[in-house]
Amino acid sequence: MPTPAQLSVLCLIPSTLAMLWLVLRASWFWNHNPELQFGWVVLLLWACLLGEAWSHRPPPRFQWTGRGVALTLLGMGILFFAQLYRAAYGVTTEGMSALAFGALAFIAGNIEYVFGRDGLRQFVFAFAFLLLALPVPETIYYPLVSNLQSKVALLNVELLICLASRPNVWAMPSACPLAWWASTKHAAAYAVCNPRSWRPCSSAGST
Repeated sequence: MPTPAQLSVLCLIPSTLAMLWLVLRASWFWNHNPELQFGWVVLLLWACLLGEAWSHRPPPRFQWTGRGVALTLLGMGILFFAQLYRAAYGVTTEGMSALAFGALAFIAGNIEYVFGRDGLRQFVFAFAFLLLALPVPETIYYPLVSNLQSKVALLNVELLICLASRPNVWAMPSACPLAWWASTKHAAAYAVCNPRSWRPCSSAGST
């Protein structure tokens, strides 16, 4: 007769298979995208978090609830859609994100069945941590990055113009370089903390 701990492990086999599927698909991005090579490190840290959560797991319940059924069916539906998307468009970040959310929803439903709500709260951080190693969909990544890059470039240009319009800031006295450094930091902090002053500085630099 298997013990409750052994039954818990057996009942979590579907979650193990879903997790292996997710890692195998994500490993392509970890091996081919230099920006995501840290995914293997995140996977190792995730294993440590999972082991810590497993050592404090609640007693098993082995009971289906409405939330558990909904999560399981939602995860299976998203996984089916992710497979169709992959078959149609190949390996994409959007398909990987759909696969990740489908697998995590399916795993959450499986944990809800085995350990109940307490188990879901116990393991949610460990599985959410794994999302750090997954690629952001390109439909979100590129507009967000381009917007941030344009704002940073605008800030750099306006800051340089504001500093250039104050020649005394760059004149470092030989007697007190620390005072020059403090003055430069003050001018830069003023330009950053007062965005309304950028436009007057631009007009002053242009004249």
